[in-house]
Amino acid sequence: MGTGIMDGMKGITEDIMTSYNTRVRALGDLVFDTHSTLNEFASDRKKMGREQSNNLANFVEDLSTKVKDLLESAQDMLKEFERRHKEMSRKQTKNLADFANNLAKNSLFNLNGFKKQRVEMSGEIKEMLTKEVKDIKNEVRKLASETRKIMGGYRSDIEKASRAWKEMSLAITRAREGGVMPRLHAGENATTAGAAVKSRNKSKRRG
Repeated sequence: MGTGIMDGMKGITEDIMTSYNTRVRALGDLVFDTHSTLNEFASDRKKMGREQSNNLANFVEDLSTKVKDLLESAQDMLKEFERRHKEMSRKQTKNLADFANNLAKNSLFNLNGFKKQRVEMSGEIKEMLTKEVKDIKNEVRKLASETRKIMGGYRSDIEKASRAWKEMSLAITRAREGGVMPRLHAGENATTAGAAVKSRNKSKRRG
């Protein structure tokens, strides 16, 4: 009887020890797997951070190159526009001067003819010719005024365009030197490459 109880207690004890050892081994395996997973995650995160940093740096470099090419193209277009504008202005000035000279000659000829025949002309014809000469002079003044306004507008547009391209070129130069993204016209906030990488890493930690 006593021997049977002792054998039973021994069997129970051995079962408990076997179960305990099994659980300890399982817990050890779980801890090992957890450490391995954490190490792999840390390695992957560092690798991802480097890749994101490199991708962002490449993006900024590509953007700077594209903007530089755009500025050079715009400057070439502006130079071509200025050249054509100067050529057109010279032609307009010459045409206007020729027109004014011809008009002056014709008006003088008509005026001399009018003086010669004024004795024979009636007052009505004399008034009509005087009005015609006055209208012609007014048209010449209006044409000259409009031409000056157009030329002034061209100069203003060229100056504004030149200032805009210079400001954009300065912003891109500062971006390349200081690592600062240029401020966009749509109102987007400028950011540094380092701040962008930190922001992405913080978002991943929260996730």
